Amino acid sequence: MRILFNSFYNQAFKAHSYKVNPKTSQFSIQTDNNPKLGEEPYLVYKTGNSSYDKASMEKEGSVYTCPVYIGFMTPEENISYHIEYKDTNCVDKKDVKDYSVNPAYLIQQALIETRNRYRQPLIQTINSGSTVGKILCKSSFSAFESVDDIDEPTIIVADMFHSQLGNPNIVGLILTSFDLGALSHMGTQFRNNTNVCGVLYDPMYVELLKNFNGQNVRLSLSDNKLEVVQTDEKGKPKVYPQISIPEQKTYDRVLSSSEYSTDTVGAKAVNLKRLEELVQSGKIDIKIPKSIALPNSWVQNLFDKNIGQKVFYEKDKERYICKEVAPAFYDNSFESLMQGLIHIMDINGLDVQASNVMVRSAFNGEDLADYSAAGLYKSEMTSITPENLYNSIVDVAQSKWSDEAIHSRKMMNIPDSIIKPTILIQDCITPDYKFTVYTNFDNQDKMRIEVLSGTYIEASDAISPHVFEYDKKTKELTYKSIQMLSPNVCFDETLQNIELEPILDDLAQRTEVFDLLNKLIQNAIVIENEFGHPQDIEGGFVGNDIYLWQARNIVK
Repeated sequence: MRILFNSFYNQAFKAHSYKVNPKTSQFSIQTDNNPKLGEEPYLVYKTGNSSYDKASMEKEGSVYTCPVYIGFMTPEENISYHIEYKDTNCVDKKDVKDYSVNPAYLIQQALIETRNRYRQPLIQTINSGSTVGKILCKSSFSAFESVDDIDEPTIIVADMFHSQLGNPNIVGLILTSFDLGALSHMGTQFRNNTNVCGVLYDPMYVELLKNFNGQNVRLSLSDNKLEVVQTDEKGKPKVYPQISIPEQKTYDRVLSSSEYSTDTVGAKAVNLKRLEELVQSGKIDIKIPKSIALPNSWVQNLFDKNIGQKVFYEKDKERYICKEVAPAFYDNSFESLMQGLIHIMDINGLDVQASNVMVRSAFNGEDLADYSAAGLYKSEMTSITPENLYNSIVDVAQSKWSDEAIHSRKMMNIPDSIIKPTILIQDCITPDYKFTVYTNFDNQDKMRIEVLSGTYIEASDAISPHVFEYDKKTKELTYKSIQMLSPNVCFDETLQNIELEPILDDLAQRTEVFDLLNKLIQNAIVIENEFGHPQDIEGGFVGNDIYLWQARNIVK
């Protein structure tokens, strides 16, 4: 580094550094400036052939730093920059020329470094296996972009994917810039709707797939392993099963958990009843949050009595699929009914003095043996007041008509009319650790447990979680990956020395967590045997207790 003092140079070689966050692609240029240069540094920079931008560098500890927006840069583009000092007119350049740095390269290196350090795979499997199709590479698919017109077996390779899966010709989905748990709701949807799905963090493999763009290939995927070869073999569209939806009887009163049955409430509620029975019989040693269920006819009554909703619908029928989709605002006519609901919650053991309660979908079209519908319908936390309860019940019921739910039902040839929104109201548990268990992951006779801790408990679709694996044959529990949101990484001027933030939330020395995991494993094995099918189980650890609030069949 050379420092220009007005009209002459003076070698100082003070270090610059580059701080990146590989998940968010945040990029900052820093200098550990000598105070003699000045106290008001400005970053002057440009990308490619653009004009120069100028931004103030702010003091952060021992360095001055300035974030640089790189959203529309191509991977090949460099940032050219120098530093000017407003108070002294000094200029910091490199041999009279601008400094140059490639953010994309540093972000890739940071991603590889952090994933290796946290033992997160560089090739992460969501749905392992093998499939044949034509490679289609694209930077991203937005939520407003349909993939329904793809008319031959296709393997999509994209940085980001927010469109709706459901076209049977999408036989594979490979993401190259995404972060989520394999067992998250989004991961489950991807797994259920493809033959092969995963996330690539290794740029070498990303480049490999891009080189096959437009070619027909056989692609095989497992954790940290990808194989792709060109083939003349013809791919086959994914085959979806025929789904049988339980019919619902008319039932106008609120049900206690002992009354849950497949003809009055959805499988989510029925499975809770089965778990409660296993607890009562002493077969499992866990806790189930107290709950009640609102049958569809009780929920429909809220819509039928809402005069305001009918007015909205009649004024603008072109806008709404049906009356139940129109706004259904709370008014005082529902006060008595909702106060009665709170009383029923109380006599059924729910904690009505708590700050919040869970209002959860328990539709007859979810958690079925061959169709999970994971994440399609809403569940939400709300405070225990008549108005907030009413609004949450309506909101969850209206999720029947979300674009994602409609699209999924169309894919599975399920008539909209047969789906009945029944709803669970369940004690809200605030866990120290939240977990999802697959009692048999990828048909390997191994149990996979994903755990979220700390402030990341509600971020299962945006974070790489702690991952544990239990081998049912050897009875060995392995701590495979440490939870990682994506820490900042700092590179020095040579781009070789890396300064990493401390690892957060490493559970290796937390013996109490391993005690709870071992207890969870034994209970999960019993549940799998009692239900007669591998289970997808959700719950949390609270102190020394294990809570389960959902169990459903794994759909493959």
